[in-house]
Amino acid sequence: MFDYIILASVLLLSGLLFYLISLIKKSINTQGSEDEETAEDDNRLTEMVLSIKEIKDDVKNFKSPMEKLQTFMAGSAEVGSFAEWNLGSIIKDFLPSEMYVERWRPDETNRANVEFAIKLENNLFLPIDSKVPYTSYTNYLSALKQGDRNAAEIHKSEIRTFVIDEAKKITKYIVEGRTPNLAYMYIPSEDCLRIILSLKHDATDKSLPEYFASLERKVLIVGPNLLATELSILLANQQRIIISERADHVLAALHDVENEFIQLKSNANSIKSNAQTLSNNIDKQTTRVNQMGKSIDRMKQLSNEDAND
Repeated sequence: MFDYIILASVLLLSGLLFYLISLIKKSINTQGSEDEETAEDDNRLTEMVLSIKEIKDDVKNFKSPMEKLQTFMAGSAEVGSFAEWNLGSIIKDFLPSEMYVERWRPDETNRANVEFAIKLENNLFLPIDSKVPYTSYTNYLSALKQGDRNAAEIHKSEIRTFVIDEAKKITKYIVEGRTPNLAYMYIPSEDCLRIILSLKHDATDKSLPEYFASLERKVLIVGPNLLATELSILLANQQRIIISERADHVLAALHDVENEFIQLKSNANSIKSNAQTLSNNIDKQTTRVNQMGKSIDRMKQLSNEDAND
C-alpha cells in the first residue's frame, strides 16, 4: 500500500513539474508566437461555435419526431397510422416475412382489407387490425387527474362504445374457408388495454372479452405483450410443423431405402440359390465326366488286351 502512495506522489510531482515547464516556455515566447497563439485560440473558438451549432441541429432533429409522437398521443388523425406501425413492428420482429401478409383482402369480391393477416395451417389467415381509442382514453386520464369521477365514467363509457363498434367492424374480416372463426383487435397501449378488459357489456353483464368470445364471430383483444406471446407460440408451432414435415420426408426416404434393401437382399438370395444350383450341376457334370473318362480307360485297356492276344 505504501509503495502505491509513493508511486502516486511521484506521478503527481511529475505532472506539476511538466505544467511549470510549460508555463516557463510560454513566458519566454516572442510577441510573434503570442500572435500565433491568439490566432489558434480564435480558430478553436470558431470550431467550438460550429460544434455548438451542430449540437443544436441534432437536438432540433431529435425534437421533430418526438413532437410528432406527442401529436399521435394527443389523438390526432395520425393516431391510426401510429398504431398500425406499432402493430407491424411487433409482427415483423417475431415472424419471418413468409408468415404474414400486409393489407390482406379476405374477400376478393370486396375491397376491404385488414392491416395484417398471419398465415396459419390449412391455408387459413388470422386477421389482425389495430384500434386506438386515444381521444376517450386521454380524456379519461385527464378526468382522473382532475378528480372528476363523473367525467371519468363518461369517458370510460365512450371507450366501451368505441371498442364494441370497432369489434363489429373487425368481424367482417372473418370469412369462412379463408380465416378461422376469430380475429384480433390490437390495442397498442397496455394501460388502455387494462381499462378495456375491466369494462362490461351492459346488455349481458359480461366482461368485454367474455362477450366477444361468446359471439359467433369471435374477437380477441390483445396488447403488445399478449400479441408477442401469441406470435412466439405461433412461430414455435410453425417450426414444429416444419420439423415434422421434414421428419416425414426423411422417414419416407428411409422407407424407400428399406424397400430397396429388401429387394436387393431378395435378389442376393436368388443369386445365391442359383449359384448353388449351378455349383451342384457342375459337380454332377464333373462326376459324369470322370465316369466317362474311367469308361474310356477301361475300353482302351480291353482293346490293348485283344490286340496282344
